[in-house]
Amino acid sequence: MALTPKFAGRVENGRITFHKPREVSAYLSKLGDNEIEVSIEKWKDQRSMQQNRYYWSVVVKIISNDTGNDPETVHEFLKAKFLTKRETIIKGEKQTTWAMQNGGALPHPCKI
Repeated sequence: MALTPKFAGRVENGRITFHKPREVSAYLSKLGDNEIEVSIEKWKDQRSMQQNRYYWSVVVKIISNDTGNDPETVHEFLKAKFLTKRETIIKGEKQTTWAMQNGGALPHPCKI
């Protein structure tokens, strides 16, 4: 089963502006002349509240307790160690995002 790509963007005045328009165009050109179905959803955070609680109360807390560093310092260290900082300019405003490096993953909560 093929993965369906998702393209993020912004709606202003009833018009869509994609964050990566070249990727959208490249994908659409691969589809050729065919009928398509488009779904649009309001943006939501990538991490759920439950995931966020796990991260702060388990991952960060354990490292903080073991190292003696405060949780915010541990969080900043983990961001620098495992995420790639990406800065882009969207509509004249600087946006900073963090993305996993090398497909890193944390263990499942039930397996720690």
